[in-house]
Amino acid sequence: MKKIIKLSVIGVMLLILSGCEAASDPADTESTIYLRENGSIDCLTVEDFPEDRYQAEELEGVVREMAEVYNKEHEAGAIKVGACSVQDGMAYVNLSYRTAEDYAAFNRTDCFYGTVKDALENGYGRKTTLKNTHGSNTVSGDAIADMGSYHMLVVSEPVQIRTYESILYISANLEPIDDRTAKVSSETGTNAILILK
Repeated sequence: MKKIIKLSVIGVMLLILSGCEAASDPADTESTIYLRENGSIDCLTVEDFPEDRYQAEELEGVVREMAEVYNKEHEAGAIKVGACSVQDGMAYVNLSYRTAEDYAAFNRTDCFYGTVKDALENGYGRKTTLKNTHGSNTVSGDAIADMGSYHMLVVSEPVQIRTYESILYISANLEPIDDRTAKVSSETGTNAILILK
């Protein structure tokens, strides 16, 4: 019974971590989504972890078990577990997702990646005003629709986002860090949207 409770607590903690193969940047010290050109997502999740109550091996075991359950219910290999570690009271979990849909389903959150045309057809970005990364101009409505062949990423979590291509436009709740990196505001109550060049 005690073991079941412990695993349940770690499982809840993992869901709170909400997401992220060793392909992550070792310099990153905060939760980060890495969008790859093929639409897959690697994710590093960084979160407080009480080492005095749980062991890193227990965390990794629960992560692998949850990924295995997901892969049995969905396509095999949809989620791959990378490195899991605990250092100085912080947990570092690396996961790789075949698609944004897998990321969204596994983490019970909103995540979309596809063309702007597909995004609009799925209800993303219709009533949004986006600014370029320098903040000098904005686009909305028909101007966004005119970029139909460009690609859009939508996330709903306060994470850092690193992309394979330069970022062209971002929603107001994203802070540009460099040409391929932006950070979602921790106070966001709406989806964060970015369009890639």
